Amino acid sequence: MNAVVEDRIKYSHGAVKTKQVKVSDIINLSSEERIVVEFDDVAPIGEAQGLLAAESIARRYVYNSISKKWGARRIKLWDKTFDPVLSRSKLMANVPKGISKDQWTCYVDYRLDKKTKKMCNQNAENRKKQTIPHIGGSKSNTRRRAEMMVEAGKKPGRATLYLATHKKEDGSYVNEVAKEICEKIELVVS
Repeated sequence: MNAVVEDRIKYSHGAVKTKQVKVSDIINLSSEERIVVEFDDVAPIGEAQGLLAAESIARRYVYNSISKKWGARRIKLWDKTFDPVLSRSKLMANVPKGISKDQWTCYVDYRLDKKTKKMCNQNAENRKKQTIPHIGGSKSNTRRRAEMMVEAGKKPGRATLYLATHKKEDGSYVNEVAKEICEKIELVVS
């Protein structure tokens, strides 16, 4: 990641200056230079936080991407090969191409486990209940709260944060359920 961020650099003698820094440049900072990372009362905020976290974010993205793809692939494999009429041993004998027999055996055992079945059913029910999308994107609520605090001059509460992530820029709501909730919040807040 080679994003350029304009950030404040603090020197050991106390001087502070603004400088454009790339992730790859961080290792080349002199022993006198320090990147200033601001914190709110919960977590780091500002551009420096993103700059310093870039490597771990990239690593987490890759791991999450691989995990999601493998999860989706496993589900497709299971849906393709699972037949409730077949016995456990016949399911285990029907090993998909590209997967070793011992991995498939472990996966079949996992999928047929009562706890797994219960968890899958509960997850399906939970997904049905999720009816309110948000417009928050990938920006963390901590960062959003800090930005709102700079704009308003005071720390926003949970209600204000909810309104900001469920109301579009044009003033409309993400859906009718969110509209009802936001209107109730607005009544209480005002």
